[in-house]
Amino acid sequence: MLFLLSYGHVHYYTDSFPLLLTAVPEPPQNVLSGDIFANSATITWETPESDGGSPITGYVIERATNNSGKWIRVTRDAVKELSHHFDSLLEGTVYEFRVIALNKKGESRPSEPCAPFTAKNPYGKFFDAKFKMISSAHLINSHSFAP
Repeated sequence: MLFLLSYGHVHYYTDSFPLLLTAVPEPPQNVLSGDIFANSATITWETPESDGGSPITGYVIERATNNSGKWIRVTRDAVKELSHHFDSLLEGTVYEFRVIALNKKGESRPSEPCAPFTAKNPYGKFFDAKFKMISSAHLINSHSFAP
C-alpha cells in the first residue's frame, strides 16, 4: 500500500507509515501597512497557510523604495510577532514591505508586498503647523493672570 503525504507544495509517496517530513513554510499572508506618518509606519501580516510541518520560529521583513523593485532586509533579528513598527522612514518616500516566514528548515518565499504607500503625515504640513499654532494659543489663553 502507498501513502501520499503532503506538506504545503511538497508531496511524497511512501510504503511505510509514519514518515515525518518537513519543508520550508508557505509565505505569510495579507501584509498590510498602517499608522502611516512622515517618519514611521506599522506593518502587519497573517501566518502562512502551512508551516511546512515545523513551527514558525520568526519572520524577516524586506522593503523596497520608490518602486525600485530592489528588496533589502530591514530586520536584523527574526521578528516574533505578526506586526512590526518602523521609525526613521524618509518623508515623501514610497515604501513597500514584504515578509518571509522562518522555520527550522529555512525561509519561505517572500509574501506578496503590502500596497505601496508614501511616508507622510495624514493631514499634511499645513494642518500640523496650524494645529501647533492653535495649541500654543490655547495654552497662552487658558492661563489666567492676576493683575
